[in-house]
Amino acid sequence: MIFGSLLVKMPDGRELEFPVNKPQVLVGRSPDNDLVISHVTISRRHARFKFEPDQIILEDLGSTNGTFTDSEQLAPLQPVSISSDQDIFLGEVIILYRSSEQLDGDHLQTNDKAVTPVIDPNINYNLEQLVSLSIECPFEPVTPGSTTSAIISLHNISPSNQEYLIRVSGLPSNWFRLSNDRLKLGVNASENIRLYFHPPRLPEVNPGDHQFKVTIYSSEYGRGPSTEGNLKVKPFFNFNLTLEPEKSNGEFTLVAHNQSNVSLNYRFNGYGIEKKLLFEFQQSSINLEAGQKARIPVSITSQSRAFFGHNQITSFRIIADPTTDDIGETITEGQMIIHPTIRVWSASVSVTLLMVMILIVTFSFTRICQNFPMTMSFCPSISPSIQYFAAEPLEVQLGETVLIKWDVDHAKKVELIAPVLNLNVQVPQNGSEEFFLAQSTRFTIRAANGTDTHDQSIFVKVIGTPPTIQTFFADPGAIVLGQVENLILNWSVLDADKVIIDGVSDELLPSEGKLEITYPKEDTVFTLIADNEIGKNIQELTVYVISPGCVVKKISNGESLGLYVGPSKNHPLLAKLEPDTIIEPFGRTATGDWLLVRTAHQQGWLPTEFISCTVGVHIFPTLLYQDIPTPPPLEPTPKSQ
Repeated sequence: MIFGSLLVKMPDGRELEFPVNKPQVLVGRSPDNDLVISHVTISRRHARFKFEPDQIILEDLGSTNGTFTDSEQLAPLQPVSISSDQDIFLGEVIILYRSSEQLDGDHLQTNDKAVTPVIDPNINYNLEQLVSLSIECPFEPVTPGSTTSAIISLHNISPSNQEYLIRVSGLPSNWFRLSNDRLKLGVNASENIRLYFHPPRLPEVNPGDHQFKVTIYSSEYGRGPSTEGNLKVKPFFNFNLTLEPEKSNGEFTLVAHNQSNVSLNYRFNGYGIEKKLLFEFQQSSINLEAGQKARIPVSITSQSRAFFGHNQITSFRIIADPTTDDIGETITEGQMIIHPTIRVWSASVSVTLLMVMILIVTFSFTRICQNFPMTMSFCPSISPSIQYFAAEPLEVQLGETVLIKWDVDHAKKVELIAPVLNLNVQVPQNGSEEFFLAQSTRFTIRAANGTDTHDQSIFVKVIGTPPTIQTFFADPGAIVLGQVENLILNWSVLDADKVIIDGVSDELLPSEGKLEITYPKEDTVFTLIADNEIGKNIQELTVYVISPGCVVKKISNGESLGLYVGPSKNHPLLAKLEPDTIIEPFGRTATGDWLLVRTAHQQGWLPTEFISCTVGVHIFPTLLYQDIPTPPPLEPTPKSQ
């Protein structure tokens, strides 16, 4: 039975007519309503129409922006009678009821399952007229290094099923990710997509408003509507102060580094801990822009020293005092060597010379064996030794900093390999670094030489924070059909009382481990859920199932493409590949500029720029640097006579 129709007038001028084939119609933004209107001023469950034989009843269901008739707002949950041709305002959307007697009756169709829009077949519509797009941005600003999200709402008002592609522009690509960038919607269907923001904690991330745009594309209609949003970023403070060297006769260099995203002003002063010292700063105050580093010479003298005796060592502190009250002071410590006027000589010249010669030989032997333990036959095998690796303190409140200190012996290379932000960053054999923690974190130091490699980790707990998901990845990250039988999910979680992988296992999982499952036959999203009494952390992992769709591109000069043992042309050449050769990638470098591939006869490395694939190279797993071949040493070129 036809009860008439509801003519919907959108704020952008579009008009859509919906036939009414049931005595009661619910109107709102949620997909479970009879009449779905996707607009920011429409509540999820906004209003109800009842069609009785002698009257029409309208009821507001407690909407946010209200329901109005003739400029008079309806009281929530108080039904009123309305007449035909009376303008009804739901937020900024106008609805006009037309009875069945007022309609021609030719363009209305009865559908017992859903109310669908009437589309004129004689009009060529564009996508902006056939899809409704809106966005709800986060109200509170986000601190760099933390996460917030917006909700993107889509409503398909076209006469057919549609597949949409969602694109975000105006923000750096490493600031955001979409929960789903492709979406299929049926006729008159709606769905919400979450847009996650995670601006990195770097000085170049400016505080304030950052405008961005969300645009919809359709495979049938092309480019569609766009909507603009705003992300508010908060300032953060991170000021680092070190002394070079830490021990000296009195001449030092103060290294100040502003690692915040705002400019900072500091004043310097110092004091001796055991003795009275005079400090002379080349600059007594400094103004540093975000990310800027400065070196300030400092001269320190003692107000008193012994006339006769041995050298004395005294400690001191230098304080950087901010000119604003919202951040605290920063302190660094050092040691000063105070020489007496006349030094004590306690041994003869011959003994002294002999001792000097022994020390020189011992030092030379030690230095040679430290640097070339594998090439000198007389050197014993010396493994690197991590003498000290600690955090101060081991537990911090949210927003506080932790100081990581280390001391390593017999290492040619020392790296902080975790957290990820310091991956592969080489550091001195002994030193310290301050970190601002927004979540519980495991720090790992790696010491290596030509003999061995040693790792050591420490865990710093941030009190009162949700669990931390350190790693969640699949091996392999991309599945080529017919190439693998099983998929291994790997994870590492900190501070979790409960760990599960949704859709894989209902059993509680350990905080760190791996799980072998049968590989999926299509693209699959796995969700790792870590929970504790403070909150919950969720991370999604997409495993792509692809067919071998990668080939060698044609090179402009017509040459073949070289297949190498490792990811550079300094490695030995394995083969020359002709254009259109089918290849099968299964790994990549961290930068993504080289791919590890298989051909019909062998495997090796190819530069990404000369490979064409049906999928993006980012789906292939990143190999650890120790699993990537290093180039052979260059042979010396004979000097021409």
